[in-house]
Amino acid sequence: MAVVSATVTLRESKCWRQARPAASQRHPSAHPDRDEIRLIEIFSDQDVHQLCEELEIEFRERDFTPAITLGLFVSQSLSRNDACSTVVTRFNRERKRQGLPPCSDDASAFCKARAKLPVKLIDTLSDRIVSLLKTKTQKPWKWRGCNVYLVDGLVFRAPDTKANQDVYPQPSTEKQGLGFPQVRCLVTTCLATGCIIHYNTAAMKGKLTGEVSLFREKHGDFIAGDIVVADSNFESTHAK
Repeated sequence: MAVVSATVTLRESKCWRQARPAASQRHPSAHPDRDEIRLIEIFSDQDVHQLCEELEIEFRERDFTPAITLGLFVSQSLSRNDACSTVVTRFNRERKRQGLPPCSDDASAFCKARAKLPVKLIDTLSDRIVSLLKTKTQKPWKWRGCNVYLVDGLVFRAPDTKANQDVYPQPSTEKQGLGFPQVRCLVTTCLATGCIIHYNTAAMKGKLTGEVSLFREKHGDFIAGDIVVADSNFESTHAK
C-alpha cells in the first residue's frame, strides 16, 4: 500500500457519472413506482427481511417494515431536503396505485421506524454493496490499473441521548446539558466508483482517537499495490 499526502480536487469518475440516475429518477415524485421511490434494484424487500432473520432482528409486519423504512430513508437522504411528511405522502401515493389502503398522514410512525433501524443491518447491506462493486469495477475506471482510495476525516454532532453521551461525550468545555455528543469519523472512498468502502468512528478524547489512529485501524483492509490519497494530516503515516 502506498500512502500519498496531497490535497485533491476530485471530479466525478466515469463509473460514478454512469451510475448516477437521470434527473427525473433523482426526484422520486416524478416516478411514483416503488422501484424508483425506494431504490430496490439491488436488494428486494425479501432480501432485507431475510437478512434481518440472519441477524436476529425482530420486527412487526406493519406499514413501515425495515425494508420499506430503509428504502424510504435512503430515498429521502438522496432528495433535496424532503421532509418526513413529504416521504409519507409519496409512499401513500404509491400504495394507492397498488390498490392498498393509505397509512396515516402523520409522519411520526415513519420517524419512529427510521430511528429504530439497526445499524448492523445498514452496515451489513453496505458491506454487500462494496463486495458487489469490487466484482463490477472495470479496469479502465481505475487509475493506471490501480485501486485508488481517498481517506479523510470529519466531525459531526449526534443526537443528545444518554447512549450517545456515554460513547461520544460532548466537549468538556461545554456545560452539562448544553452540548451535543461529538463523533470523529474517518471515511475511505473508492476513486473509481465513488462508493464509501468503509468508515470508523471514535469519541473526541485526544490520544488514540485522532484521524491517523482511526486510519491505522483500517490498514488491514488494504492490499499491496493500493494507493491511498490523504491530506497533510496523514503526512506522518507510514505503511508497508
